[in-house]
Formats: sequence, structure tokens, C-alpha cells
Amino acid sequence: MDKTCGTCLWRSVMPFVNPDRGTAEFHAIMYACKRRAPVVSGGMHCPTMTIWPTVSKDDFCGEHTPKEPPHAG
Repeated sequence: MDKTCGTCLWRSVMPFVNPDRGTAEFHAIMYACKRRAPVVSGGMHCPTMTIWPTVSKDDFCGEHTPKEPPHAG
């Protein structure tokens, strides 16, 4: 079984788009991981905002949860 973010229950369906830069800063399409709480980003010269951590479909965190439970039998 493929245990990457592409098959995980916690990965969002819609791609993540940075409201300021679109997708220009990413080398691949990124998605939100909703396994844990959102994080605060921003800082000294940037506005502060809360976002979900972003992942690509090929990432793996070690806490993979399949979208569908394995079938018994």
C-alpha cells in the first residue's frame, strides 16, 4: 500500500494557494495537512496568519492514515 500524503485521510482535497503569491513559491502542487493544529506564519515584515502545514502528494510524515480502512478478509 502506498503510504504517502496522496492517500492520507488528513490531506485536503483542494490545493493550497498562498493568497499573496499564488503557487509561484512551490515546485509542486501543495495541499493542507489537517492532522495537527494550524501553524502561525509571518513575522517581522510580513503579516501574521494562521495556515495548515503544507505537503505534496509524495510527502510522508510517519502518521499516515488511509482514506479507506483496509478490508477484512
